[in-house]
Amino acid sequence: MEEKQELIEQKPKKKVLIITLSVVIALLAIAGIITAFVLNYNVSAPKGLRVLDDGSNVYITVDMNDNYPLYRFTFTSGEEEIVIESEQNTLSIEELEEQGITLGRSYEVTVRYLGENDGSNSEESDPITFTAYKYLDKPIISYDETEDIITWQAVENADYYMVYYNGANSGGERVDDTFLDMQTLEGGNRSFYVVAVSTNANYRNSAPSNVLAVKVVHRYLPFTSVSFDRETKLVTITGSERLEKLNIYLDGTRYECENFEVSEDEGVYTYSVDISLFYQENMSIGVSPAVNGEFNIYDGEILYVA
Repeated sequence: MEEKQELIEQKPKKKVLIITLSVVIALLAIAGIITAFVLNYNVSAPKGLRVLDDGSNVYITVDMNDNYPLYRFTFTSGEEEIVIESEQNTLSIEELEEQGITLGRSYEVTVRYLGENDGSNSEESDPITFTAYKYLDKPIISYDETEDIITWQAVENADYYMVYYNGANSGGERVDDTFLDMQTLEGGNRSFYVVAVSTNANYRNSAPSNVLAVKVVHRYLPFTSVSFDRETKLVTITGSERLEKLNIYLDGTRYECENFEVSEDEGVYTYSVDISLFYQENMSIGVSPAVNGEFNIYDGEILYVA
């Protein structure tokens, strides 16, 4: 009986111990909640403030924090200070311009998270330096079959355009207008795109335009003059295009010539062809560009020596 009495007396001690452990666990849980609250809301400073540049657009951004409703960006340049409060953690260069940011000017940029009241705001981030710039708009190109040109709209602040074709990313053709005449190119299946270019440091070249596939059929122009020296048997021809081959017609018989001398002066090409091996006295002499294939053609008339 004494042993049973002793066991009965010890049982309340276990209950006290169990209650004590429960209180400790509850306190630890509350402490964890408080710690999580402190970590979430008493943020020392936003992280990840940076400039984003995707090759077409420019943004200022900072790491998100869903526990705060607003972001306060501050731009400082000398005595000027521009404060922008936004529900978004990212601002585009267009939004910055609307708020008074000047292209070409350098700013020290900081940001803080804004809580429901001033007491719950975060500290200010470390500053970054940002010199404001933007990209030119991307051209949209199309093919005008009637005029046989590629055309695009003028891009604001562009000084000229670079036209690239067949996958070339360098060595494009500079164009100061808003079109490219297909007859300035050799014929072939071409894939074109256009980049708007600015010489102003406040702007970056545009992203490439849409790619346009065009079957270019080059029509060679007639020669502008032809003469014949009966002593040297040299035919002299002038034209506005550089040719690798040309046709000589002697009394109606066509001879395709590749061996000749050519010179160029301000866009005028002069060809000298020796026909002494074929010429006979009083033959009629005519000339035309020599072209073959579906992409380079000549549908003009033969030019004869007067």
